[in-house]
Amino acid sequence: MWVDSLTELTTAATDLLLALMALALAVFYRHHGNWSRVFGLLALGAGLGAVAHGLALPVGAITACWLVIYAALALLVAQFALIVIQDLWGPAAVRRATLPLLALAAGFWLYTSFVGDSFLPFIVYEVLAMGFALAGFSWQAWQRRAGAGWLVLGVLLTLVAAAVQALKLFTFTLIWPFDHNGVYHLIQMVALVPFWLGVRRLPVQR
Repeated sequence: MWVDSLTELTTAATDLLLALMALALAVFYRHHGNWSRVFGLLALGAGLGAVAHGLALPVGAITACWLVIYAALALLVAQFALIVIQDLWGPAAVRRATLPLLALAAGFWLYTSFVGDSFLPFIVYEVLAMGFALAGFSWQAWQRRAGAGWLVLGVLLTLVAAAVQALKLFTFTLIWPFDHNGVYHLIQMVALVPFWLGVRRLPVQR
């Protein structure tokens, strides 16, 4: 049932490790509702990514996996933006922004899944949202909010990971071959460490 490509297998393995790390954080921060949802969506997307990259499944099953992966990633990005809006402007701003952000996520999901043949527009969507998060967390770090500095570092590493994947940079072989997707997963795993350190310093929020 495994795919023949060794590179795809390393991509699947790194996806699985990323999923397990994200799932552990989702459970650990289950009382931080917003952040738990971010980590849970990442775990879902990465877990199904491991299936899609690593298993020789029928075309229909692979297509279904990618539809759910894109949906999870689109919602993850929207949820991340809502966290920043909550931190900066409070619950009322979140209520106003939720529907537009969900509509934007749905639009990118529909385009990536059914219209476009490139993942690049979704990467642009992710980079814009993470750029907004970077600005928001940087402002909070300037205000000396606990944990914000670690969140800035996590966002920066996530942006580096997105650039590596979009530009197909930094393939290498270390016992096994790693392409841009595998490197993306490795960097994103590193990024989870400062996110973990940052969120643990935040007050509990539902």
